[in-house]
Amino acid sequence: MTADPPSRTTGPSGPSGPSGPSGTPLLATDPRRVGSYTLLRRLGRGGMGVVYYGLSPRGRPVAVKVIRPDVAADREFRARFRREVANARRVRGFCTAEVLDADPDGEPAYLVTDYVHGPTLAQAIRERGPLPGPDLEQLAISVATALTVIHGAGVVHRDLKPENVLLSATGARVIDFGIARALDAATALSREIRRIGTPAFMAPEQVAGTEITPAADVFAWGGVIVHAGTGRLPFGDGPTDVIFYRIETKAPDLSGLPLPLRDIVATAMRKDPADRPSAGELYGMLLGSTAPGTPGRSAPRPSVGREPAERPGPTTTPLPLPPPPPAPRDSRPGVPPPGIEARPPVPAAPPRRRRPRRRALVAAAAALAVVVAAVTTTVLLTRSGKGEPAAEDLPAASRTLAARATAAGPADRALSLRLAVAAYRLSPTAEARAALLAAADRQLVTRATLTGHTAEVIYVAFSPDGTVLVTTSDDGTARVWDLTSPQPTTVATLTAHTGEVNGVAFSPDGRTLATGSGDQTIRLWDVTNPRAPAPLGVLTGHTAPVFGVKFSPDGRILASTGSLDQTARLWDVSDPRQPAPLATITGHAGAAWGLSFSPDGRTLATAATDQKTRLWDISDPRAPAPLATLTGHTDYVLDVAFSSDGRTLATGSGDRAARLWDVTDPRQPRELATLAGHTNAIYGVAFSPDGATLATTGRDQTARLWDVADPLRPRALATLAGHDDHVYGVAFSPDGATLATTSLDRTTRLWVIDPDELAGRACATPDGQLTEAEWARYLPDLSYRSPCP
Repeated sequence: MTADPPSRTTGPSGPSGPSGPSGTPLLATDPRRVGSYTLLRRLGRGGMGVVYYGLSPRGRPVAVKVIRPDVAADREFRARFRREVANARRVRGFCTAEVLDADPDGEPAYLVTDYVHGPTLAQAIRERGPLPGPDLEQLAISVATALTVIHGAGVVHRDLKPENVLLSATGARVIDFGIARALDAATALSREIRRIGTPAFMAPEQVAGTEITPAADVFAWGGVIVHAGTGRLPFGDGPTDVIFYRIETKAPDLSGLPLPLRDIVATAMRKDPADRPSAGELYGMLLGSTAPGTPGRSAPRPSVGREPAERPGPTTTPLPLPPPPPAPRDSRPGVPPPGIEARPPVPAAPPRRRRPRRRALVAAAAALAVVVAAVTTTVLLTRSGKGEPAAEDLPAASRTLAARATAAGPADRALSLRLAVAAYRLSPTAEARAALLAAADRQLVTRATLTGHTAEVIYVAFSPDGTVLVTTSDDGTARVWDLTSPQPTTVATLTAHTGEVNGVAFSPDGRTLATGSGDQTIRLWDVTNPRAPAPLGVLTGHTAPVFGVKFSPDGRILASTGSLDQTARLWDVSDPRQPAPLATITGHAGAAWGLSFSPDGRTLATAATDQKTRLWDISDPRAPAPLATLTGHTDYVLDVAFSSDGRTLATGSGDRAARLWDVTDPRQPRELATLAGHTNAIYGVAFSPDGATLATTGRDQTARLWDVADPLRPRALATLAGHDDHVYGVAFSPDGATLATTSLDRTTRLWVIDPDELAGRACATPDGQLTEAEWARYLPDLSYRSPCP
């Protein structure tokens, strides 16, 4: 995982309730004073560091952003931070959170801004709905005023969104501006942090990766007003790639906005940044001194005929194949889902130039790539004299329909789902399960959303029997959840750590729980009775926050990673009441985070910010020996996982890619495939119990499912969108029917991925059952069997 669990990039002041500042109590590891400022509460943690509520020497409420030591250690960051702080100080405080003080050269480095009391615009919309007309107009003017002031000081915000607009008693205030460009330093950590921008409010040039100017903030202003006035996102919901596709090619949905504000927003959200008004011109339009659509610059240029820029996708290159069979008469074209079709390889690190233009044949060829398999499988079917398949033929028929479902997906989602349901109900083959997940992509739902943590939720672990879930959080606690009822409930809270709780793992027998913390310790708990966990032993030795903890398959060894101390450690926990150190593993040249045991317990994989994954022979746990170093990622490696058969290793990186490696011979690993589709850093990777599916989580606020049954030819299946912030931890339930994800939005989500339940849900809809005519079309050699009895 990352050097600092990538937390929500909060503004310099957080939201507050009516009775006082928001946030959480200080942790034992938090400073109590920075410079001359007294720190009282945590307001949030971002990519750069932690934001605190505090008081100046004269008692003025302030927000203090303390920069992470590993970020501040970069000389280029310090130099840029110094320049950007100077720029930000020129921004007047009206409609913004004024920069009051900063020490770019201090230890620690910090930035102090005015503390703004009030909820964020995002909170207000969630709680009270869209703003009424007069309030909406006032918001539009206030934010345009703030942008005029910010741009006048030579600063580009780069991440204007409802979470960065506070509704104070004196009007809307824009926060979290003025230091984005400082994060362009070239270190591995800052490369992850500098990927600024929230997908729903990004301008087309941000999506394309070209130069960012103040015009991007004007475009984002339009999106913020759309959301404030209607409650909708300007380009709708859906996977990030689909939203990017719409941003580049579609007009925003402005229905519901009153005139003339609607026309002003339309002008601000033109595709070409040169056609948008400046913030000052926007302000003039809002006051009526300039007519909407007539900014004081060159006339708009027509955008007819422009093609969207290419976005990342899986790296499998499709082959030219014959055309598919004609679609049924009732097939309905849909928006191309740019996350599931095969595409040419994308660079692991985003270049600062426009990507190639989209070619329509790429998506079409991806849809056709399965037709050869379908035709081949159909030929192999064996029929009895009455046209009924023999029992041994049902898997082959299932695979045929699964291939047909995959081929239909890009053009007709409903047909693809019907075919996938029929394939799975005919025989639950791996191909049918994968096709069902892919076809149900946009219909995947959460079984439950777990709330209760008061800060970011980091890691998650299921008990071996699947009845208990444990989550860890920056609030300094781990929570134990009972999963035996339809609505999971907290049955215990572990509070012994004095810092944020990060890593968590169950022993194979489910009797012992391990938690790792920012207080540099690991604690072992007896969870035989999960409602009354009892402390066992405390492991000390790491000299930095502990992030990863994993038990060996036999439960006798615990492995841990110590982040900035750049080590992994092995512990004898055969008697959890008397744990003992076995060995300290060194070799990484960066912070160590992810780790995983091979199923036979003889190999340990570790991942670090030095962009490397290392394999270690731990047959003798007192003398670990290096086996191999895996290179290829172009940013730090955040997580690592072995498949259930031990033959494949998955790694996830800040370069937006996951990679699959053949580790059958751990001394000579070889790369198998690269999974591209996330639009920002990948934080977590996890294999399903059968090893056929990989789950990944990322900073783009999504989790993704991949078919890795054939690791040489992985395929994107589904994108799980629903979290409101970075998605961090990920785990499959032991039966593979549920996926758990954690997020910096302070929630844990349990996703339904059980194929039986997905098929049942589909059958309950009018479009869920394959008709006899469709069956005859796609599987003509077998008599019809109703998929939804």
